[in-house]
This record gives sequence, C-alpha cells and structure tokens, in this order.
Amino acid sequence: MKHLIYVYLSLICVSAFSQTNRTILVEYQATLDDKSLNEGFEKIIKKDTNALYAKTLKSIISATEPVKLYLKVVNSESLFFQEEKMEIGNKKLNITSIIAGKGTIYTNIKSKEQLRAIDAYGKDFLIKRSTDSLVWKLHKETKTIGQYLCYKATTVNVVVNKKGRHEEEVVAWYTPQVSVPFGPSRYCHLPSLILELQKGKLSYKAFKVVINPERIVEITKPTKGKAITKEEFDVIGLEMSLDYN
Repeated sequence: MKHLIYVYLSLICVSAFSQTNRTILVEYQATLDDKSLNEGFEKIIKKDTNALYAKTLKSIISATEPVKLYLKVVNSESLFFQEEKMEIGNKKLNITSIIAGKGTIYTNIKSKEQLRAIDAYGKDFLIKRSTDSLVWKLHKETKTIGQYLCYKATTVNVVVNKKGRHEEEVVAWYTPQVSVPFGPSRYCHLPSLILELQKGKLSYKAFKVVINPERIVEITKPTKGKAITKEEFDVIGLEMSLDYN
C-alpha cells in the first residue's frame, strides 16, 4: 500500500509538473556539523604552546563555515551548483565547500538522467546516474519551514571508500506547495521541492525560493569531461585512496 501511495503521489507530481511551465530559483545554505572534530582541535590548541601549530589548527576549525549553493529549475530540468568556487593556495580553504559543492549536477526528471560535472584527480568527468537510483520512503511527519508545510522522506546514500562500502541515512523535508521534484545535490524524484536535507554531518537548508522570476533563466546541460558511471568513478577513487560520494 505504501508503495502504491508513493507511485500515486509521483504521478500527480509529474502530471502537474508537465502541464505547467515553471521556473524556480532556490538558494540553499550548506553546513557541516563536526563539533567533535572542532572540540578536539581546541583542546590541543589549549595544551600546545607552539603558536604556528595553533594557528594552523584554528584555520582548520574555521574552514567548516557555511556555504551558499543554488538550484535552478526550468520545466523538467534542474542545475545545482556552487557559485563561489573553492580558493586554493594562500587563500582560505573551506571544507564545507569541498564536501557540499563537488561539481555541477544536472538533472532531467523526464529522461531520468543525471550528470555530475566534476574536476577530480586532474581530469574532467561526467558522472552518470539515473534518478531511479533514489528510492524514497515517505513518512507522515510534518514540520513548517518558513511559510511552507513540509513532509519527511528518507533514503539511503551508499558510500564507497578505502574502508569499504557502507550506508548512511538521508532525511529530506519536501513541500507540496512547490510541486517540482527537485532538491539540493543529487536528491530529487520526490513529489515536490526539497527544502531541507540532512546527510550525515552535512545539511542543506533553503532560505530563499523564487517562483517564476522576472529574469530569463536558462539551463545548459554539461558536456565537458569523460562520461563515466558512478561505479567506475568509485573504482578510480579507491585507487587514488580518495572519496567523492
């Protein structure tokens, strides 16, 4: 019965979405909650008298500040990206920026196609996924975010790294008041817009939603990079002892 309810809601969403030409802009803030890491660094700073070492640790703590990310929706397509790119060299490094905004993510809900354009290991990649790879469980729980009534949904994110393969729960809050099946990062295919999403210690929260803005909004499908599946990319990551999930 739950499966039938999900299918029914999805069909309503796709039907309503296909009948209406809609442009939506969403601004999200991503935050990384790593209190245990920061507390550990602060204890070391208090005990250590080396000024240069303490300064380095303080820079790591400050490198988890929130970042802004953006979602553009035009009809059946969306683009999720980080406008401000990470600075390298002597400029400030933001760990949250690296984790939350790895590449530009293009989604086409009609063709069920998703592409993540990313620069990794010194090369450009187009990581291919299907939106069907996301299997959501809908819950009865609700909460209000700003002016929007939201419902809870959960799914599982599979992480593959040198420690092995493990799963982490992803919690999303979507609002039926904005009937577009998109959200932050790669997360989509719910009955309506995702306003909040929690994945491990990383969270996304929408703080601005603009429906049918006056300015023209266009979405360009990324084409730069070697086309590769998520599984193939994971193999490369294991070989390089890095993790990009």
